[in-house]
Amino acid sequence: MANGCTAMYILCCGPITHTYGEKAVSDGAVRLVLRKVIDGAFLDLLLPVLATLSRLPSAAREMARMGAVACLLKIMWKRGNKDSNA
Repeated sequence: MANGCTAMYILCCGPITHTYGEKAVSDGAVRLVLRKVIDGAFLDLLLPVLATLSRLPSAAREMARMGAVACLLKIMWKRGNKDSNA
């Protein structure tokens, strides 16, 4: 999984970012990555990929449609509670 995440991140950040990013979005990368994030799997690897894809308008629309904001807020809330000293 780590190699796949790294490859996707590099492709979407590369010199032809828009082309590869749009291809990844049209092939379902946002759905796949967001499902794994919702499951809490490989967050350290998948969140940078999701952030990179979110720069593309089509990916941002897909993320909004899938409820990514609520999902990410839940992750932040859970992480904040774990790290809290209270």
